[in-house]
Amino acid sequence: MKITLMLLAVGVVSGDLFSFKTQPGSTTVEKGKGFTLNCEAENADSAVLYQWYKEPTIPNTHMTVAYSGSDAATSSIKVTLADMSHQGFYQCRAKSAAGELYSQTAQVTLHYFNTVSVSSEEVKISTAIAAVRTALPCELDDDASYPDVSVTWYKDGDVVNDKSTFVVHADGTLKVASLADLSVTANSLVLFNIKDGMAGTYVCKATASSDKISVKTQTVASYTVTVTKAFGDVDYSSPTMITNGQSVTAGESVTLCCGTVGYLNGVIPTYTWYATNGATTAVTDNLGDFNRTMILNSVTGSHSYTCRACLGDNCQSQIVTASVTPSTDAIEFTQEPSTYYLYEEGASEGPLTITCKTSLGEGNWMKDGESVSFPIESPKSSDSGYYQCYASNTDSWVMRSTQVEVTETLSLDMSVPAELDASTPGIITCTISGYPTPSVAVYKTNINNQKEDIEECYDSPATTTNCIRKSGNSYLITVDNESLDSTGTYTCEATQTYRKNSGGTPSR
Repeated sequence: MKITLMLLAVGVVSGDLFSFKTQPGSTTVEKGKGFTLNCEAENADSAVLYQWYKEPTIPNTHMTVAYSGSDAATSSIKVTLADMSHQGFYQCRAKSAAGELYSQTAQVTLHYFNTVSVSSEEVKISTAIAAVRTALPCELDDDASYPDVSVTWYKDGDVVNDKSTFVVHADGTLKVASLADLSVTANSLVLFNIKDGMAGTYVCKATASSDKISVKTQTVASYTVTVTKAFGDVDYSSPTMITNGQSVTAGESVTLCCGTVGYLNGVIPTYTWYATNGATTAVTDNLGDFNRTMILNSVTGSHSYTCRACLGDNCQSQIVTASVTPSTDAIEFTQEPSTYYLYEEGASEGPLTITCKTSLGEGNWMKDGESVSFPIESPKSSDSGYYQCYASNTDSWVMRSTQVEVTETLSLDMSVPAELDASTPGIITCTISGYPTPSVAVYKTNINNQKEDIEECYDSPATTTNCIRKSGNSYLITVDNESLDSTGTYTCEATQTYRKNSGGTPSR
């Protein structure tokens, strides 16, 4: 049995010659532009009456919902300014004494790219915060365009395509578990490992692919990104470290101190001294203790200086004075500590001891604003930092600073699974420990003896291959076991840098 399905004209025909000379055809038009649908019958026995129908879908039989336009009863529909109400399926009916005919259906599709309201914002990023990363949204309304547009990011006019620094989220499903707090949306640009050179103007542009759309590209968002290095506040609230109005016997020397606390991660403020008489040229002679102190030799009268302490862009000033009195015993250091001490795990024996003596006896020690004492029986890396030895009496105060670095032996272990399953990615694990925190480089030497850097993975769960992701003190290299591109020698290098007591910067 043979079944034939007819999809075009449906109707009752009274004469074999009564037919359509012209039938409407499907068309695609930009919203706001015009279109025409034509329908013309021929060989009618009498005048032809036309009726247009419009429905959102194609019915099983001919259409029954009449088109509401003013030209619905003519042989042509002419629309000069198409909007969304004109989108759908159309059918023409021709009727005469010879019978009635229904034309084929014609679909009218509207393409559009609505005008975008540009979002502009200034973004200030501090590299001293815990998470040095941020997301720049590029948000389009759900009905902003049809078909969908593509998004491209630019930095200072150049296309952003550095995947090791930037990740373009093409859709909302591409998320990184550790970035949930960033609320990453579709088309966002995520900046990782932010550095000074990443400051600039970032622009998100959307481009339509349809050749029916006249305005192809529009700017969606613009960001002016600045990158700063923020440090801790400079705090003058510790009176035990500050002595203004120091007195000294005429002809003797005195040490003026810019007493500040408020370090961040062991960063010492920068100190600059000026004469308080309005001088703009900094004093550079007779400075010590990281420029925190200034020595006045053979004092014969009153002296006043302004000390300016800065942590990054955060600066404060303090006036420090000295004056001559009939008799005052100035404090002197009889045994000063070195500016740097290294305690190496496995190489140093016994407790950590630093000696500091003044004319008043053993000096007092302070670290991070709190009193400490030596010796330290079993030094740990947490004991690293800056220590201050100081002494004071009712008329004077002196201080010296020293840096202590307690190392932990560098260790590195690299493991490969005993068996590699070709159906799932293999993972090579590189585990590193030690203090100071080592810098790590991971690379592959391919079969042509060429060195290839391995990029960081940003997807979750771990499906991307031939990339590296960090977990604690381990680096996990995900390898595609089915790809010849994965063949090679994988190398994990860790470098630990520290100073020696005698100077220099060795690595191990």
